[in-house]
Amino acid sequence: MKDSKQGEDNIATSVDHSKAIEDSGSLEWEQEFNRLRAKISTRLKTWEDSQRSSITKQLESFKAQQELQILKSIRSEALEAQTRIDNQAAELRNALDTSRREWDELFRECQTLRARERQLADDLSEARLALTRQTLDHQADKVKLLEELNTAKSAPQLHQITLLEEMNAAKSAQVEPLGEQSTTRTGLAGVTVGVNVAKMKKSENDEFDGSETASDEESHTEETASPEEWGVQELGHIGPIGEGPPDVVVPQHPQAGANDPLQERRRRWQTLTWTNRKTCNIGGSCNAYQLAGGMFIKTSKEGNMLILQLPNSRAPLYRAITYGNLNAKSFGFASDASQDLLVFFGCNSESVWIAMYSPTGSKPTPHPKATSQFLQVQKGSYTYTTGGGCYCTTQGASSDPRDYTLKIAGDFVGMLVYTPGGLSRLLVWNWKIGKLIRDTLAEGNSFGTAYEFSFVSPTLFHVTTLANGAGSIDLYSINPSGFTHLASLLLPPVKQGVEIVPVRCITESLQPNSTPNHFGTPQLSILQFKYATQFGFFNSEQFQLVVPTSVFIDYWNDSQSKTLKLPITVQWNIWGPSKTRWIPRPPIPLSPLDSRPENLWTRYLGGQRVLALPTEGPGIDVLDFDFDPDSPSVNQDPSLQQDICIGPTVIPAGNVFRDDVVSSLPYIKTTRRGVFDEDFAGFAIDEERIIAISVEGSGSNRRISKLTTMTF
Repeated sequence: MKDSKQGEDNIATSVDHSKAIEDSGSLEWEQEFNRLRAKISTRLKTWEDSQRSSITKQLESFKAQQELQILKSIRSEALEAQTRIDNQAAELRNALDTSRREWDELFRECQTLRARERQLADDLSEARLALTRQTLDHQADKVKLLEELNTAKSAPQLHQITLLEEMNAAKSAQVEPLGEQSTTRTGLAGVTVGVNVAKMKKSENDEFDGSETASDEESHTEETASPEEWGVQELGHIGPIGEGPPDVVVPQHPQAGANDPLQERRRRWQTLTWTNRKTCNIGGSCNAYQLAGGMFIKTSKEGNMLILQLPNSRAPLYRAITYGNLNAKSFGFASDASQDLLVFFGCNSESVWIAMYSPTGSKPTPHPKATSQFLQVQKGSYTYTTGGGCYCTTQGASSDPRDYTLKIAGDFVGMLVYTPGGLSRLLVWNWKIGKLIRDTLAEGNSFGTAYEFSFVSPTLFHVTTLANGAGSIDLYSINPSGFTHLASLLLPPVKQGVEIVPVRCITESLQPNSTPNHFGTPQLSILQFKYATQFGFFNSEQFQLVVPTSVFIDYWNDSQSKTLKLPITVQWNIWGPSKTRWIPRPPIPLSPLDSRPENLWTRYLGGQRVLALPTEGPGIDVLDFDFDPDSPSVNQDPSLQQDICIGPTVIPAGNVFRDDVVSSLPYIKTTRRGVFDEDFAGFAIDEERIIAISVEGSGSNRRISKLTTMTF
């Protein structure tokens, strides 16, 4: 039994040893298999890398060959393009050389023509001067003959007075004998017959002379006079010279029963019915003109000046008063007929100047009441800050004549200068004593951007500024300590992005000796605005704002109250709607480089009347702000239209204003259509007449060529 158990143990041990041998062989096989798999994997990866590298090299080689072919093709095309460019450049050089040769030839021809033109101009000036002297000699002879004619006409009147004295002496001789009384009666009868004969001769002479004058006037009506009847001077050809002094001209058609000439003229204005129409050709360049006291005054940038007496109801003829040269180049002038004063202004390299002249003589002469004829002030300079915070310096004067505004008020002359930096400078002189009263540049002040300036009285003025966004009319007084800002009358608010481009203001010269008060005659200020919308300058809108002088006087009175703080700021809806009138106007065609809204050939204010061009068709509109709403209606004809405008004018907000603009200053508008046979370039107006202006030339060479005067 013991041996059996030992045998089992040996068997078990043998089995365990076999299992151990078997497990050991399996492990070695697995390890060998893993080594073989790793070796195969390594070789496979090496083969893949070599194949990938080979394919990559082949691909890069193919790409390089392809790029080389492309580069060769591009190089070939570039060479061909360069060849074409070189050929074209050669052709252009040849064309340029040809053009230069042609330009040189044209330049030489132009120089020759200019020399010829200067020679012809000199010859023409000499001929005009000679003709002017001859015309003046003829005019002097004509005036002398007319004086002799008047003396001859007055001889029968003197003879009649002598006969009446003899008759009175005969009546008083009551103590003479009866026979002598009979003789006296016989003599008196002879005297009476002589007086009647003298009266008949005088009547015949008057009728003959009157019909001759009327016939001569009618020959000038509605057409231009012949060249033989016209005078010529340095500025060119001017119209028919007057037939003599005004006191010997017989009116064309005296109005029967017209006891009040002013009322008769007012009636004619209400119907736009003029008594006569005269034309006058004028020549020469023109850089400024004005109407003053029934005179047309024209100057050129070369300093030439012409003054014409315009036709009126008493003397319906043109008459040259003054012509000559100022011996200085001026920018323009201002006039005051009540003082026989012309103030010219200009600018040179160092200073701004004004010069006082009198237009009463045949040549411009220094004004007798001016202590010094020429007054000047240094240009100076402004330093201002730009939007980027940079400091810039600009001159205190501009070289552009359009940047100047000159006004006269009694003893004062004021000049507003818009400088290139966007600042405005105001100068005020006392022209009689020759003293500079105020200069905002010297005092370190500025109005900012001020576009217009006008006197209300010699010590009160207003300017239009942009200081308040939408703009305002600022009222100032002149006192020994400087300018005092009294009030700011704000304009209607505008939409975002809308800007006011330069404003122009038209007023008449002050008449300081006239009623109703020390401020002068009742006046109107016509401010012409142009608003550039957010859509650009060429989509701008234009308006005229009519403001009576009484508005400024009222706020001057308010400023004298010690209880108010100056300046008084007044919103538009408080001061404007009931005291002003906004008039929308069609845009005036301008050069794209010119932002000024003023029509060069239009002076549209005369007293309380404003002249406007109709928006539709040819004709004229006259707006009268001094009328009686209860006056009877006038007899109308198809060409006449009258509108009494008492109700408010409402201008829609549109693209400009933030709200609708309402204004209601009353006026009457008279429109006359179909009365002109010519498309005039502009009009001017004064108390007695409308002047239609014809121009010729184009661009900067445009000039006034003819005046057509309608007298009321």
